[in-house]
Amino acid sequence: MILEINLVKVPSMGSMRGSLLERQRYSSVDTDAEMLSSTVRFIKDNLSVLMPAITDSNFIEKLRNLRNLTIQELFELRYVLSSRFGIDLWIQFVADLEVNSQEVPDDSIEFNIVDHTNLIGVTPFATKKVQLEKNVSLTDIYSSINTMYGLFSEPLFNGMRNPIEGVVASAKKDEELVGRIPVNRTAYLNSVIELLGKQLMVISN
Repeated sequence: MILEINLVKVPSMGSMRGSLLERQRYSSVDTDAEMLSSTVRFIKDNLSVLMPAITDSNFIEKLRNLRNLTIQELFELRYVLSSRFGIDLWIQFVADLEVNSQEVPDDSIEFNIVDHTNLIGVTPFATKKVQLEKNVSLTDIYSSINTMYGLFSEPLFNGMRNPIEGVVASAKKDEELVGRIPVNRTAYLNSVIELLGKQLMVISN
């Protein structure tokens, strides 16, 4: 599998939107141990990118001497990076020929649809949808998620209303009329897809 590690600048801890600082992909990663080893390698290879953000020289030295990580330490590291220094590591598997292998074009927004129901160890698989910044349509992204995964299309839910389709249709009208979706609609859609094991992570430059 192809592992992608993104170092992003985030506005707050737990943010789902980030600015890309560095990205690398690693091939033939199939286990948690290989993911963790790749993450250590990524950190050591990108100390020069991390150093301007991390103001704690002691911590930088610990990262410089890092030899291995446990899964618990990785989650704790992400907490420290995002809460203290405004950066985060977004780690996911991607398809072999997935777009934007090294960077996100300046005029584009990259939507990463992260599927927490499709895990290898603790790491999810992600699919990318890229839009020009001037033509961003969130409703197209939510519609894609609904279609890609066939949400609520199983026989178990025959006769039930799909909770995404109606809201997306209403949001589409808002998007066309005023150029944006009301915050309460995006919050609802994000809540629904998260309950369904998906997460929308947005990366730009």
